[in-house]
Amino acid sequence: MSQGSESTPMPPFDRLEALKNWEMGGRSRMSPTIAPMRDLVARLGNPHEAFKVVHVTGTKGKGSVCALLETALHRAGLKVGRYASPHVLSVCERISVRGRLIAQPELDSTLDRVLDVRDQASLAGTAAKDATWFDVLTAAAFLHFSRAKVDWVVAEVGLGGRLDSTNVLDGRFCVITNIGLEHTDVLGDTRAKIAAEKAGIIKRGSIVVTGLQQGDDAHDVVASHAHAQRAALITIPTHPRAMQQNVEMAAAVLDSMGTRGVHGPLDGNRPLHRGLLDASAVRAAALPGRFELFEHRTGNGHTTILLDGAHVDIALKAVFEESRSAPWSNGPLTVLFALGRDKDPERMLGQLCGRAQHVVFTSVSARDGLEPAELMEYGREAGLTCSEAVSPEEGIRECLGRAGGAGWILVTGSLHLIGPVRRALESA
Repeated sequence: MSQGSESTPMPPFDRLEALKNWEMGGRSRMSPTIAPMRDLVARLGNPHEAFKVVHVTGTKGKGSVCALLETALHRAGLKVGRYASPHVLSVCERISVRGRLIAQPELDSTLDRVLDVRDQASLAGTAAKDATWFDVLTAAAFLHFSRAKVDWVVAEVGLGGRLDSTNVLDGRFCVITNIGLEHTDVLGDTRAKIAAEKAGIIKRGSIVVTGLQQGDDAHDVVASHAHAQRAALITIPTHPRAMQQNVEMAAAVLDSMGTRGVHGPLDGNRPLHRGLLDASAVRAAALPGRFELFEHRTGNGHTTILLDGAHVDIALKAVFEESRSAPWSNGPLTVLFALGRDKDPERMLGQLCGRAQHVVFTSVSARDGLEPAELMEYGREAGLTCSEAVSPEEGIRECLGRAGGAGWILVTGSLHLIGPVRRALESA
């Protein structure tokens, strides 16, 4: 049969890319609904019911908490899967079992199965006919975990919680890391409203761990939802270092799992405990684009480059607090910055005032981000010294030129910025 014939099957990833993908832009136009996902997993035989779940949401830190829990559960001898988003370099990063990313051929075959079921729903006219890119990928992850016969899955919410595709899961343990103003067009324009959406993952009789503090309106909302679901609420004290806060939340989950009778076969069959998260486990759980350091050497010296996909002001503030004691942060700071259209540029750029010597604004192709020229207007209003670059690759080259082997560079504002910058640095 000739290439390009109508009978030639379309590759699964091409089929996936043809679906509505809110991550690629236009989240402000979203009308979230979980009905397509419920229909989709039901047609697949409810693979999401084949394993136990830790469900994690929050404005920042949720990816790191998931990675920490995955590492600890694996070390304890449990067969664990992790579902994460977004990815930095490859979509395979979103699905892992026992710490290994799904292989592309296996992802392709699983996607084909889910997309075939979606096509069947389209013929039948049921809700799954409207399943989105994220719905299909999430269902494929659950199908993969079911086939792999995992014991536990650590699942990261994509957006919000209540109406997120992952919320077909029945999380025995839930984490709400923190609440910032993000996706306000979709989740609500106050932290309390956003907290209500994220608290929608709390299931009856579960254990909920949060980094929100008592006296905070968002904490009150979460506490109210937990009470209504007869769920136990554990509040973790604020730690000045964001990564340590993530470790404390993951440790509280492990302790709670131990008290609920979850044992580690490779840990003397002891109940799970926070000791599984020692320094080596924390290092092993590091994720790309989360406080990730690169060293760029030139003839005149070297420049430290910090990659962190902070996309809300509380996350960016935490990056500066985390880096304050590092010797490389003493010199002048140059920033490469991109930001989604659904984020708050004034709050974000406010964190750069008084810190950044120069800011280079750019954008990520095929993403619904603010254009560099738009960011320039916000930057000038904030009193920043700034310029624009047509691409992340050009932007990092400009930053390196401005740093000149002295000071440091921060790449931030969007996790989608990390991939192209990493590739540019690795090929330099």
